Amino acid sequence: MSLRPFAAGLLTLGLGLSWSPAALAQTLRALTTDNYPPFEFRIEETAERPGVYGFDIELAETIARNLGLQIQFEIGGFEQLLPRLITGQGDLAIAAISITPERAQQVDFSEPYFEAQDSLVSLRSLPTDQSLSGLKLGYIQGTVQAQQATQLKTRYSTLQLKSYADVTTLLKALTAREINVALVESVVANIFAQDDAQLIVQKLKGASLERYAIAFPKGSPYREQFNREIRRLRNSGELTLMIRRWFAAQQ
Repeated sequence: MSLRPFAAGLLTLGLGLSWSPAALAQTLRALTTDNYPPFEFRIEETAERPGVYGFDIELAETIARNLGLQIQFEIGGFEQLLPRLITGQGDLAIAAISITPERAQQVDFSEPYFEAQDSLVSLRSLPTDQSLSGLKLGYIQGTVQAQQATQLKTRYSTLQLKSYADVTTLLKALTAREINVALVESVVANIFAQDDAQLIVQKLKGASLERYAIAFPKGSPYREQFNREIRRLRNSGELTLMIRRWFAAQQ
């Protein structure tokens, strides 16, 4: 995977403590995934660094460090991030999580830190136009792309839908021709297309911008602390520089 070097140093990890009103944890438990480059992806774990890496990881570590906190990343499937957060198994979740009205009823979101848009990925040898009638479309379960796929189904009644656990499995299904087209966030789609010449990426016509934010349990005191840091990073230009480092090839 051709990804830019990670610029920020990793924080010292410790044992996570769940938040309670009586006392704030000095080590935050951050729920994330490890298969969505360049936001988060797996690297070889050592004693000096955790086994997850990416833009979201750098952002969360930077904010925690500026707040004088340590952070521990706990890896899981995307579909389980918010249920785990809601049931007290983490202090926050960061994994390219789009703000939606349904999710906002369950968790508190930070201010958005990134905007994204969906794309269609198909094989270069079997390009598809954006008329999806009769095709098999794959998406990642539990994501906003799942909602988008359902909307596309109402527009193209003969469109067949199939869900997958993660983006790697989804794109393997595409190259194996189990599906005709995959619905993937544009930056992630382009990362995979850089390493696989048989993939072609087209932005989905009419797709609205998605806003990514950090999720917190309802009432978490960390939300406003993180919001202040996101605003500071944005106003100082540090967030823009971070985005350029990770996404320059896709901007």
